[in-house]
Order: sequence, then structure tokens, then C-alpha cells
Amino acid sequence: PNCHRDDANGFVLEVANVTHLVNQASHIAGRSFDAMAISEHSLSASQKIGLRDRLGKDCFYDLTPLIPDAEHQVGGVGMLTRRDPPIMPKIKHPALATLTNQGRVQLYAINVGHGIIIHVYQLYGATNGNGNKQAASTTNSILRHICQDIEMQEQLPVLITGDLNADPCRLEVLQDAFDDHHLY
Repeated sequence: PNCHRDDANGFVLEVANVTHLVNQASHIAGRSFDAMAISEHSLSASQKIGLRDRLGKDCFYDLTPLIPDAEHQVGGVGMLTRRDPPIMPKIKHPALATLTNQGRVQLYAINVGHGIIIHVYQLYGATNGNGNKQAASTTNSILRHICQDIEMQEQLPVLITGDLNADPCRLEVLQDAFDDHHLY
């Protein structure tokens, strides 16, 4: 379907934990969005073949690899966009750049209109961060690297989106950033 909206309605960014993108593709294809930040796409390289046919010819995407050595085919983050392929700025923090190949995080830039560009860090936190201290620690580490990368990037509006897999109160890096008014 043609899901383009009239530009007078503004820019629509959707954020979704799709769990298995291939199973949700027909539903997503019918949605009216300009960009969709996704977590847990759970697609292997071979499953990405033909994905654009399922999402619609006007839908472009970038999807990270899956979490390596996971017991199940899980993880992966990405960005779906209408009209133009996703913009992927260079991650400047070395440790964060390494994590992009591990299905946990990616940085995108979105032109929301009128020359306004925003950065979107799409995150998939370690599973069970509420009940597992190591999982919370892993997600905290990713968030710390994101905050450090934000400081290294061009000063643009920033969104951190995705599935933290933990309540924000369990993630002290996030709480510190809120308390220091670095994030809202």
C-alpha cells in the first residue's frame, strides 16, 4: 500500500520492539511512518533477502547483525525509512563502534524536515536487566558509551530509543544522565 503521508502532517518516527521482523513485515508495511526505529529484528542474513518486497518498495532499511553466540536467534537493531535509505553517521567512541557488530546498538541520523537533523541511538539492552545484575551492567555499559559518543558527535538533538530490557531505575547511567539534565 501507499502509506506516504502528506508532508503537512509532520514527521512520524515510530519506535518498535518487533521481536521477529519477518513475522511483522506485512503489518509494518501498512503503517504510515517516515522512520521506524526497531529493536530485536531477529533476522539472519538469509532472512533479510526479499525483506524490501515484504515491507514495500518505498521502504528502505538498515539492520545490524544479530547478537553473536546467543543461544537463540535474537537481537539486532535497525531503522526503516520511507523515501530514502537510513543515514548512518560514524560512531566516534571506539567501544561503542565495536558494539554495532554485536546486535545491541546503532546510530542513525534522521532529517525530520526543514533542515532539522536528529541523531537516534537505537538500543537493545541485555535480557532480564531487572533480575540479573550482569545484564543490567551490560546495558549500563552500552548507555555509558552512548553518552560518551553523544559528547563526541556534532551537537544535534538526540533520541535514545529501543528496548532497555530493564526499568530505567535499574540503570544508573541513565538515572545519572537524567539527574544531571543531560537526558530528559
